[in-house]
Amino acid sequence: AAAWADYAPGVKRRMLWQQGGEAAMLYHGLPGAAVPHHAHTHDEECLMLAGDFFLDEVLLRPLDYQIAPAGSEHRISCTDTGVVIYAHGDVQLDLR
Repeated sequence: AAAWADYAPGVKRRMLWQQGGEAAMLYHGLPGAAVPHHAHTHDEECLMLAGDFFLDEVLLRPLDYQIAPAGSEHRISCTDTGVVIYAHGDVQLDLR
């Protein structure tokens, strides 16, 4: 019954599970979408399901896995092609 909600321009998020400040989520980004510079207060795991996603200097593709340790930050988080990502981590990112 979870609904897709606007998260950032061109990005929607669907909450699958949430407890305290952590959650399991799906993100759907349209081509050209980006998430602002941000930091993580919890470890965040991401599994790419579809599309391509630039995370700083790394290009993630379908079935790639990435972990961002608590305290890490990302300056570049964007997609040229559109993307679907499963993530487990912060409910609210620390936007910079």
